[in-house]
Formats: sequence, structure tokens, C-alpha cells
Amino acid sequence: MSQIAALAALTDPSCEAAVKDMHAAFTRRREFMLAGLKALPGLDVVAPDGAFYLFCDVSRHIGPGTQFADDIAFATWLLEQKLVGTVPGTAFGAPGHLRLSYAAADETLRDGVERLGQALAGLPPPRG
Repeated sequence: MSQIAALAALTDPSCEAAVKDMHAAFTRRREFMLAGLKALPGLDVVAPDGAFYLFCDVSRHIGPGTQFADDIAFATWLLEQKLVGTVPGTAFGAPGHLRLSYAAADETLRDGVERLGQALAGLPPPRG
């Protein structure tokens, strides 16, 4: 079913405007998330080549001398205490990272970046 939908999106002229609108929205969201996350202390983020996820290196906020043993503990704290949903990078073979999706409404993304910033502001300065 998804292959048929993809074929229609790529070949049916009636889908062209919707595809352009979605591309513009996801580009805008990606750029917003990149800028917002790069402005936060102790996070390193690289622009993705595809999909709608960003990986943030949060290793300076975890490990010895911090309150978080690993990215799993950090992601759990963000979800339970700050209501920010992320996926620990460990699930993708990238410990010390978090995966964040930008497949959400602009307002939701703004709120998430703001909450993440507030969460980081309440932590000790990042290591290194």
C-alpha cells in the first residue's frame, strides 16, 4: 500500500502541490529544530540527510559526575519530569545521543525546544 501511495505522490500531477507543501513544512521544521538545538548548552547536533529525525549528542550531560548514568536515564528524565519525548540513542547503536523527531506541528516543536532548554538550564554546566 505504501508503495502505491509513494508512486501516486511522485507521478500524479494532482499531488504535486501537496508534496511541495509538505517538503516546505518539513524543511522549515528541520531548520527550526537545528537552530534551536544548536543554541542549547552542551548539545551537539548534525543536520540529517533524510527522514525527519535529529540526533543530538548529549554525552556532556551524562556519565560520571552527572545525575544521569546514560542516555536512557536522561531520556527518561526528560519524559517524566519535563514532558519532552525523545528516544535514547542506545536503541540505534549511538549511546550518548538522543533522537528527536520534527514530524510535529510547529507549535509543538517550539514548545519542545523551549522545555528542553529549560531542562538543560536547570542542570549543572555540561562537562568538557
